[in-house]
Amino acid sequence: MALKIGRNDLCPCGSGKKNKKCHNIDRLPDNPGTQKTLSKMETYVKEYDSHVVMNEIIGLQLMAENHGKNIRIEEIAVLAAKSLSNGKPGDKAVLREILQREYTADSMEDPPENLFTENVVFFHGNHIAFPGIAAHTADIFLSFSQVVFNSGTVFPKEFTDEVYQGIGLILELGDQLARMAGLRGNMESIGSKGRMKVCDLQADFSISELELEELCQKIHVNSKIINQFILDPDVALDVDDSSMMPLLFYPITYYHGRYYFVLVSNQLNALNEFILRTALKFGCQEVFLKAYREELWGHIRVACAEMKWRETDIKLDPFPDANSPNEAIYSFDHNRLAYVTLDTPLSIPDVSVSIGSEMHPPKMDNRLRNVANTILDDQNRQDCQLLVLQLTDSCGRTRMGRFMKPRDREFRLPFNVHDFLNLSKGEDWEKHSLWKFAKALAKFNSKTQTMGDAVELYSLYKQKSSGFYFSDDIMPDFLAVVPGEGSDLIRGSKIKQNYHASSFLNDGMLGFLPVVSCGDFAPIYKPIRHIGYFIESLESFRSPIWMTSYQVKDHGMAGIVRLYTNALSFWLDQMKPALEAVLNPHLKLPVEIRLELDPVIFTGMTSQELSEIPKEEYGVAFTDNVLTISIPGSSIWSFTGANNEGERELMRHTLKSFRLLGVTLEDKTIEEILNKFMPLGQAKMMLFFDSQEDLMIDRRWLMEPLLLSDAEKEMLMDQLPIWIMEHMVIPEQITTRDDKKQLFNTGTNVLLEKLKEEISRYENAALLVLLLNLHESIVQKREYEKTIIPAQLICFGNKEGKLEEIRENGRMQVRTSVSLRNLIEFLAAQPVKGTLIPSLDDVDRLLALMHEITSFGMMSDAVYFNMDDPEVGILPSGRIGFISDLFSEKMEPFSLANARADIDSKLEDFAGRFSIYQPADAGEIPPEVQEYINRHDAAFLADWSVSWSNLNKISYYASNFCIEEEASVITMRESDFIERLVNEAAMPEDQVCAGIEKLVLSPRDSFLKAPDGYSNNEVFPWKYNREFSLTRRFLVRHSNDAGDSMLSWGFRSATAARHQMDYLMRGARLTNGGEEIKKLIGGYADQRGTDFRNVVHDWAAQQEGFEVIGYEVPIMPGGTLNADKSYGDVDVLAFHRPSATVFSLECKNTSQAKNIHEMKTEMDRYLGRDGKKGMVHKHLERDTWLNANLGQVQKLLKFDDALTVKSFMISSQVVPTPYIRAGELPMPIVAFPDLKREGVGLLF
Repeated sequence: MALKIGRNDLCPCGSGKKNKKCHNIDRLPDNPGTQKTLSKMETYVKEYDSHVVMNEIIGLQLMAENHGKNIRIEEIAVLAAKSLSNGKPGDKAVLREILQREYTADSMEDPPENLFTENVVFFHGNHIAFPGIAAHTADIFLSFSQVVFNSGTVFPKEFTDEVYQGIGLILELGDQLARMAGLRGNMESIGSKGRMKVCDLQADFSISELELEELCQKIHVNSKIINQFILDPDVALDVDDSSMMPLLFYPITYYHGRYYFVLVSNQLNALNEFILRTALKFGCQEVFLKAYREELWGHIRVACAEMKWRETDIKLDPFPDANSPNEAIYSFDHNRLAYVTLDTPLSIPDVSVSIGSEMHPPKMDNRLRNVANTILDDQNRQDCQLLVLQLTDSCGRTRMGRFMKPRDREFRLPFNVHDFLNLSKGEDWEKHSLWKFAKALAKFNSKTQTMGDAVELYSLYKQKSSGFYFSDDIMPDFLAVVPGEGSDLIRGSKIKQNYHASSFLNDGMLGFLPVVSCGDFAPIYKPIRHIGYFIESLESFRSPIWMTSYQVKDHGMAGIVRLYTNALSFWLDQMKPALEAVLNPHLKLPVEIRLELDPVIFTGMTSQELSEIPKEEYGVAFTDNVLTISIPGSSIWSFTGANNEGERELMRHTLKSFRLLGVTLEDKTIEEILNKFMPLGQAKMMLFFDSQEDLMIDRRWLMEPLLLSDAEKEMLMDQLPIWIMEHMVIPEQITTRDDKKQLFNTGTNVLLEKLKEEISRYENAALLVLLLNLHESIVQKREYEKTIIPAQLICFGNKEGKLEEIRENGRMQVRTSVSLRNLIEFLAAQPVKGTLIPSLDDVDRLLALMHEITSFGMMSDAVYFNMDDPEVGILPSGRIGFISDLFSEKMEPFSLANARADIDSKLEDFAGRFSIYQPADAGEIPPEVQEYINRHDAAFLADWSVSWSNLNKISYYASNFCIEEEASVITMRESDFIERLVNEAAMPEDQVCAGIEKLVLSPRDSFLKAPDGYSNNEVFPWKYNREFSLTRRFLVRHSNDAGDSMLSWGFRSATAARHQMDYLMRGARLTNGGEEIKKLIGGYADQRGTDFRNVVHDWAAQQEGFEVIGYEVPIMPGGTLNADKSYGDVDVLAFHRPSATVFSLECKNTSQAKNIHEMKTEMDRYLGRDGKKGMVHKHLERDTWLNANLGQVQKLLKFDDALTVKSFMISSQVVPTPYIRAGELPMPIVAFPDLKREGVGLLF
């Protein structure tokens, strides 16, 4: 029987210490004659020289591979600190063997949440610091140091002096170790699992008393301050709670006249605890922690403002205690409020007393409940919903809390305040981001109990496409999240920000400004706090180049100044290889470039006004290390073109101004630098447009764009099967096509019914105007990106690398744009009579419903047209499973090819985006133009009772009416609209009325039933090129309360509709036109074919080794190629002489298929259907004839050797047939965009 050993008995290991202070074993082994064998590590630290042992322990912590293995290192450090003694010289081989055997893992270790090292800023500039594994240590330290030295709070001088000295010394000691190990700030760990790695550096990491004195003199601190961090040799190191281990708070040991930062990995946590106990020591801890709370609250308010939350003036009842939380009510949408509250402690006891935090605001649960009731029970807020953002902190100490279940219409998110602030900087949250997360989380929590904090759950939410759908298996009823799951988001945010100090001259004195990154195309940084004027720095050279402006008074002016500073920074960074050798020697101190823009630059002038500004030159001056560059108003004109000459001139003057710094840069050298790094061309950073030329890019009076969120879509996917199963059974696998069509049709119908139900709550005019405004924003965004995307690619390159990003952005925009248009069309067809004013959150839900209606309609078409036979059925998770070869395997490469072609098109059209508006010449119209107008007017007047000119006038004047009202969207009585057109546009009233009927969406009996005389395909929202689409009919007719007929529209939609009508007509795709319009369109079809054939001909003729016949080659009796019958013409006959290959190219000026129906139609036209021959048939006959009559071809080409004939169809756009056709095509189709990009190799 083993003998019991009391905690106060002597430890049987022979150390002489009490059992509870040593090995803390509860009984002797069964054989009383044998003692507990010491571990090899215990033996090692006892037998080897402590100097070497502690150096090796410090070395372990300087290895990024060991970050996260801190519990094992701390255990070893405690062993070493308990056994300080002389001994044998250290043996790394022995230590490595022990680590491999005894410290392979520790079950208490989790993946590290912090970075391995971080940048921290103090009075002496940047420091490399070790945050360890304690939570939020760097963030707390940043706030603590800010409170002590920069908050304006009055503290005892003894407190600030001691804190200053302690921080300064500990940061310097950490810096020394980091430099010895070759570390830098913001380093990630390198593999946090498995065995530790021994440091191979042959270095002494300790510091002698003399070295300490010298260091302290250098940084002007008293060397005695180190005593605040030295471990008391008499203190007991073995504690029941590892979080109270003394070495964590006093990480330096003193031994034989030397100091060892034996737990340097806990550096920042030790500093934070030092500040807290020093505040307690000098009786100012409560004042300090109140200031800390205010410091955090200031950052929270900034974060909320950056999310575009608006702080309201809603008054709350006074908090029933002097220790009140910081709190505010924010509005982020109509009838969507956020109650933001901050709960932090006002007392942190000494660690010897408690490891917790105290004096938090009392009874916070009651406060949260009372505020929610006050907000939501208000009779004026019956449709209001509330987000409670509960932010807490315990200054690094432990605190147990609970979170009460929210009431109806309330959602709660509890975040640690530092997690919230870091995510707000790294996640690019917009106003609804947290709201969507809260809704999705509440829905998930209603079915599944979760164990994890908000960051961990947010990380999962992001990984799962803004939802909590983990797999097709049954949804779990309990979820425990792995600790640290969301830490990669926090680390990513910190790396993205790259917080550090940048040197700065202030009144001639060198200091440091804490900065964070604000540019992803060059190392551009901005101060973490606004300092009263516009300031950013470029850190490409020896010292920062600060770019400032004292003119900025608002965000709009800041945006204009940033155009110039971004251009300067980007081009200077590009020129770094040529400039650093000549510039760096003169940048011993930071330099300020102060921009002084002519005030007219901020006024938004028209192109006509710009052209009238007298030409002035750039001005430069240099005083007190400030380089002032004056930018004349006349220079704007130079930035408006498609090339970068204006920016070259800006950079030319900037480089010349460097001469004032003493830099030698001859004019010839400057020109060489410009020509090498920014040659004259389309690479430009400053994009100035003339919106008079294209109203769709006009930015005035716009709402923020709203993109359909994945979160709403994910939540809808969970609800949809329940609704469908009220009408039909969904088996695990649906086998027949008819049953699949039934499922998709049922889904479409139930979604439509749900949309009718939900949309009926809203006031019709308010919802309509909101939707039209949102459509205006998405149109402007789409048109603007036709310029910004090619500009980015031309400047930054990496076209393939950006492809997926561009595709994803395009996907989000297209699905939103289509859903918005369809929703407006639904509301036009089925006006509602509700009373609620819709929020953007409400609109997002309606968009999700419409998106799924469109998707289910497309899937039904795919099955109906035999283009797809997907696997469909109910999944164990409760969702509908859908596996489609068409959408996943065939449409994906088609989409990718389209994206590449779209980018190429944008690049080709880039120059045309900078056209300058020229007022129409009031002189006589040329005869050929008048004939063109007369021909179009006659055709439209005959078929539609309104001339083509007057139809365009309606759109034009509708746009002008909006601009006159200074609004993107306006509503007008229809009678007033008619009257104004008659009077102001001099149009006959009968044509005005006829034109409106062709441009208006009106109420009808059913959304999916077209008006009499039209096919239902003209209203199905999943079809393209529909008659009753907002893209063709920009006016929406509805009634006001008095029963008057009203029209609502947006001016960009009016402009887009005019462009769409022209595009459809010229592309021979205008439907429901009438006989005369059809004749007109036929001429366009022929001309388009000829134009494209000529483009292909000219391209082929430019390819190396190609000879191209200059005309279409007829194959017919008596033709260029004499045949027994007519086989038609070869559009382009090209001969590649080196390979003796003849290419017969049939050129088809195609239009892009936008949906399943169009894809099917395009494929049937090419391949044929129901026994009818497709267009490929005649091309195959022609190919057969050419191969059978090579002699004639040889004679035509004057080539006697053997020939090979290859025939291709060349499509003007990427067409789906090659991607969705099963099997090999009878004749290859090559898209001309692919041919231009990849070259003639596609033909061989």
